[in-house]
Formats: sequence, structure tokens, C-alpha cells
Amino acid sequence: MPASDVVFAVLCTASHWSQARACLASLRRHAPDVGLAFLAVDGFDPGERETLGAERLDPAECVDVEILAAMRARYSPMALSCALKPCLIGALLRRGTPIVHYVDADTLFFADPAPLTRFMAAHDVALTPHCLTPIPDDGYLPSMLTILRAGVHNAGYVGVANTEGGRAFVAWWADRLREHGQYAPADGLNHDQRWLDLAPSLFPGTGLQRHPGANVAYWNLHERIPTRRADGGYDVGGEPLLFYHFSGWSPREPERVSRHSQRHVAAPGSALAGILAHYADNVGPPADPEQRETTPVSAKAIGLWLRTVFARR
Repeated sequence: MPASDVVFAVLCTASHWSQARACLASLRRHAPDVGLAFLAVDGFDPGERETLGAERLDPAECVDVEILAAMRARYSPMALSCALKPCLIGALLRRGTPIVHYVDADTLFFADPAPLTRFMAAHDVALTPHCLTPIPDDGYLPSMLTILRAGVHNAGYVGVANTEGGRAFVAWWADRLREHGQYAPADGLNHDQRWLDLAPSLFPGTGLQRHPGANVAYWNLHERIPTRRADGGYDVGGEPLLFYHFSGWSPREPERVSRHSQRHVAAPGSALAGILAHYADNVGPPADPEQRETTPVSAKAIGLWLRTVFARR
């Protein structure tokens, strides 16, 4: 499939444009021929030079104006961003895009994402489980119960093919999130994420992306320790690190793995420390020192505290 038939899409508010731009730049570097798009949740316009050729979409292009107004009244900016994910994917599919890969703005690509697209050849929808091996049941968080409460799959990546099954999934997910995209654990809701638990049973064309280098993050570092190659790239489990999800990372504490993970330490000189430093260089300092940081979707629910301390690698 030609790379031009593939679009990677992100969404963000103006306050998180630096992360989104870093994500888009990493895609442009490792996959120069794929299409790029971003949804400006609050309508901001970073300017053509800043977008790296990515198409800017406005929420009104993705969802009915009246529905959008109701969602804005119902949700916080963060919850609205989560609820608009399927709307962004759906808008791109309606244009005839064969494959859409949605990724959260706080991700960075370290290798050609072609394995993600190849996976879509046999699937309508692709989801990444939070973890692929059991978390030790040793009394520390997270437990497998923690993951169940947060959602089995991470909503920071969703791949969708422009097939009947893919379109049906997106329509269903968007419909659910019009009114039921809150963070309400007692009601079984974690913004957009818990709904994905149902996708494999409701939509048989859903596949679980098990590439060890896809959506690496602090919630699965117990099983995915990055290593550095001689050429400067990174591997995870013998495969290239495709993209890392920097959930909970802060430019105010750039050497800390995540503000939600008190038990991860990136040892000086380790591959993980190199990944964090690379991200800090690409994102830059916070634009507004007083800006309040919002808690990422999965991080808020998972609150992972792992014991792993990374030795020099």
C-alpha cells in the first residue's frame, strides 16, 4: 500500500502543541511519505510553518455543530479531547483515507511505523493492550485489577481501516462518547478508554497489536526494557522501538519517567534515560511556567507505581 494512503492523526489544545509538533516531526522524520493531520480542539492555529505539512482540522469539520456544543458544555477540555478521537478518525475515513492511525500527542516515534500499517492489512481495528505479560502479584501497584479498572487497552493508539467493520467501530465509539466520556470509575467509565474493552467482542475485525515496540510507556516497562543499538536507535524485546508514550512526563522534571510513577528510575546512561533526554530536546521547555498540567487519560486511572529500577544498559 502506498504510504500516501496512510494518515497519522493527533489532536491537542494550544497548550499541548509542543508535544503534538514533536510527535508530528518524529513521524515526518521516520515516515516522510505518510499523511499527517491534527485536530485543533480549541480552534488554535499554529501557523503553516509550524505544522510540518500536517493538515489542520477544526472540531466543526469532524462533528455536527450542535453535538459539539453539547459536548463542550458537558466536558472539560481534557475530556472533550478524549471524546473527539473517534470524530477525528471518522472525518478522515469519510474522505476516503484507507488507513488512519490515531496517536496521542505525547508520543514520539523512533523508527519507521510501517509494522503498524502492515498489521492493518488483516484487521479493521488495531488496539494496543496496556501490557502483554502478567504484572507481578506482589502487593505493589499496578496489579492486574488496576489495569482492568483503567481499561485493558490504551487509547493513546488506535488504528482503523476504511472497511465496513472499521467504520462501524468508529461510529459506535463516537456515539458512546457523546454523553459517556467522563472519568467516573464508579460507573465503569474512564473517558474514552474503557469502551475499547468491548471492541474485540463487538467488532470481530479488531486485532491486538502485540509488537513490543508499539506504545511503550511507564505502565508496561516491567516487560519492555529499552536497549540502545550501535546505530543510536532503540530496541525493545528484540524489535525496534516504534513509538514511546510519554504519559505523565514533564519538562519541569525531564529526567523523571513519569510523575505518576514513583518507582521508575532511569539510570544515568541507560537507554531509558536517553529516550527521555531525546524527548526533552524535541519538546523544549514549558511555554508557560504557571500552566497547570492535566493528567493524561490512562495515567489518571492507572496510577502505576512499579518497583523496576533500570540498571545501566
